[in-house]
Amino acid sequence: MDTLDDGHSPSTLMESGILPIADPMVTGVRLQRGMLVLDQDELVVGHVAALVVTHNAHVTTHFLLHEEHQSHYRRCPVELIKAVVAGRIQLWIVREKVQNLPLWHSND
Repeated sequence: MDTLDDGHSPSTLMESGILPIADPMVTGVRLQRGMLVLDQDELVVGHVAALVVTHNAHVTTHFLLHEEHQSHYRRCPVELIKAVVAGRIQLWIVREKVQNLPLWHSND
């Protein structure tokens, strides 16, 4: 578990977390490290490396995407998640847009 402070609310990297859902009648969906991530065309773009959870409210705000054959991670806001089905996360964006997500670098 790492902590990070990127100018926003201080956050912690976690192995799993709950996807916030605005509808109070729907329970949150659990996201966890290792889940496959697909673009809007259902092509695999990588997997979840960690979840970014705020210290104060314990809300999952982003996940770190590890792209296949890359050594870096991209910070993906949970608002880009279209669906979570059968242990897979599908995004609203295409692969090219995924490659434009900001990189995350450890403070270590």
